[in-house]
Amino acid sequence: APLTDPTRVIHILRHREPRFRVLVRNLPLTVDSSQLEVLFSKYGKVSNAKVLYNKKTGRSRGFGFVTMSTAHAHLIDALDAFSGMLLDDHILDVIFDEEERPRCRRRPRQRLLPSWQIQIV
Repeated sequence: APLTDPTRVIHILRHREPRFRVLVRNLPLTVDSSQLEVLFSKYGKVSNAKVLYNKKTGRSRGFGFVTMSTAHAHLIDALDAFSGMLLDDHILDVIFDEEERPRCRRRPRQRLLPSWQIQIV
């Protein structure tokens, strides 16, 4: 597709804006994804907010992730504001999601046979 194609331009812009993901632990079981999004939107643009649920019971697991498309300074403000915040008798624990940090790719580990399986020819 040509570089000026509108869908390609949107795709390029979407991947250029900064994104930061935080883990929100100790959420009240009544908080859903939309409430989590509203809570964090006070500190910048929220591109995704998701509370995780138990597949069998359908109940909240008490934590979620928020992805923010905002300046890093706003993210720090949000972390400071929400970490330790009391919400429905729950003290929130908000941390930068380690999985979101860029990591270098590792080569797959070679599978080694136990010494008793090594055959000498």
